[in-house]
Amino acid sequence: MSPDTLQHAWEWLLNLSKIQLILLGGGVSLLVAVSKVMRYLFLLVLLVVLLTALPQISKRYEESPLATMVKQLVHQGTEATKDLTPTPAEPNK
Repeated sequence: MSPDTLQHAWEWLLNLSKIQLILLGGGVSLLVAVSKVMRYLFLLVLLVVLLTALPQISKRYEESPLATMVKQLVHQGTEATKDLTPTPAEPNK
């Protein structure tokens, strides 16, 4: 965020009338007051959407060429980071 943006936002706030400032403050306080309820509602809606859409999204992903590319990249990554030095044998106890 640049200083010019902050300055424009401050000038915008200063140009508001008292009624507009009261309404803005009331809206912000209402959002803060119901934020806990809104958080739970948001999580509930997100859970429902994910549970209903996830099977279709997963099916499309598996059928797309992106899935094979990701699998190939993961395989190459594991091969590239594999430790090639032999581990010394543990001494007998």
